[in-house]
This record gives sequence, structure tokens and C-alpha cells, in this order.
Amino acid sequence: MRAFTILILALTLPTTLAAQTVYKCTEANGTVVYSERPCATDPAQVETIDTSPSLLTGSGGSISEQGEFAQMNTVRRNCDSRVESIASRYADQYRRIAKELADVEQRATSTDYRLRGSTYQSTLRSQVESLERERDALQADESEELAAAEKRCRKEVKAEEKRQAKAQEARAQAQRAAEQAAAEKAAEEAKRAAAQAKLKQDPVPEQ
Repeated sequence: MRAFTILILALTLPTTLAAQTVYKCTEANGTVVYSERPCATDPAQVETIDTSPSLLTGSGGSISEQGEFAQMNTVRRNCDSRVESIASRYADQYRRIAKELADVEQRATSTDYRLRGSTYQSTLRSQVESLERERDALQADESEELAAAEKRCRKEVKAEEKRQAKAQEARAQAQRAAEQAAAEKAAEEAKRAAAQAKLKQDPVPEQ
């Protein structure tokens, strides 16, 4: 007995086709076939996905497409939030250093070094240099963190784009399969109708 993995594709077809359920069946050897009938009866093997491109919302686009757009926006907002958090954290430290530098400069301009001596002047200069080194180190750390955050963002956006492209291809493949199945069903019905019409016109003689 062949093993099947069942994927029920809930499809809404264009207005020229009837809505129907199509079964995507993967055989044990990996062959994929589409059918209007279930390939197996095990409910554990059934998974449903949204493949309804004709279900448009008021703002345009399918439900799936708008969901993907919202998901991509979420990914980008999370990225922006991390970057802003890093910048805000360092901005607080820059403000502290700027205030401390202003205080040192204020003391330097209001001091009579003839009374305080050169040692005090040297101390103030050392404080300024220390604060400037701290600021430079912070700038280097901030640049490194921002670069890492931006790299992570690019990776996450690329991963989401890849996921969405895969989902879009799956929907397109399912849509094509549904249209083909509907066309084949319509052809079979037309063939049966033609056969019945011919039978009525040319009834089989009784034996």
C-alpha cells in the first residue's frame, strides 16, 4: 500500500470556476499528484493552508498577501525598535559626559590658577581627557552594536522574504492545480452530457 501525505488545499477559484477542495498527495516515492478525492483517510496526515487569492479585502490584495505584508512590517518594526533602543541608551551616556565636560570647563574658566596652582589645572585637564576617551570608546561600542543590529535585521528580513516567497509559490501551485482539476471536471461533465444527449437521440434498440 502506498504511503501518502495529505495536504488539503482550501481554494476559492476565480468567478469562472467553481469553488472546490483539492487534495495534494505526496506518494512514498516523492511524486506529487492532485486529486478531487482524498488520497488517504488518516486525519493526522491532513493540514490546511490558506490558498484563496480571490478573497480580496477592502484595502486591496488577498488575505494572505495582506497578512504577509503585516508580518514583514512587524519584522521591520522590531528591527527599528532594537536600533532605537541602542541609540537611546548611548544618547543618555553622551548627555552625561557632555554635562560632566561642561562642569569641568566651567570650573576651569572660573578658577584663578595663581591661587590654586598648576596641579589643579593639570587635574582638570586629566578629567577632560578621561571624559573624551570615555566618549570615544562609547562611540566605538555604539557603532559595533548598531552594525550587529543592522546585520541581524537584514538577516531577519531576508528570512521573512524567503518564507513569503515559498508560501506564495505554494499558493500559486495550488491555484493552478485547482483550475486544472476544475477544467478536467467540467470536460468530463460535458462529455457525459454529450453522451446522454446522443443516447436520447439514438436510443439503444431493445433486444
